[in-house]
Amino acid sequence: MALGELIQLADEIDAMPLNETDKERLMIQATDLVRFKEAFPEPLEILRPFEDRGVIFRAGEQTVSVVFHEHNCRTGEMLDITAPGSLESGQLLWLVFITFSGKECCDKIAGLFAGHPLKQRCNSIYALDYSTGALHVI
Repeated sequence: MALGELIQLADEIDAMPLNETDKERLMIQATDLVRFKEAFPEPLEILRPFEDRGVIFRAGEQTVSVVFHEHNCRTGEMLDITAPGSLESGQLLWLVFITFSGKECCDKIAGLFAGHPLKQRCNSIYALDYSTGALHVI
């Protein structure tokens, strides 16, 4: 993991006037975004790491809002997934499921998400196997 980048994000979080629960939530988001950035096959630039419900990246010439969602494949539950209410003009929306259970879980996610209404809003959907760093397109 890119420890330098993670330490920088942790310092930003620590300086925020938030309670410990909110800081913990942002640290989880920071580790997710650094792991995703490492797994993504093209360079990503973090523009705004702590937006409401996501992270803003630059991918090439595009601005992308990325929403991370942890998924428990053992229970198969599809938790409440929310995306930003509005996007900037031309901004893309990517949804990234974080899993720790390998390719089988990614296949389950694809099946569970097939009929989800948010799928229509997303430009890309990924599953990131956190333990291996493998990124799968859903």
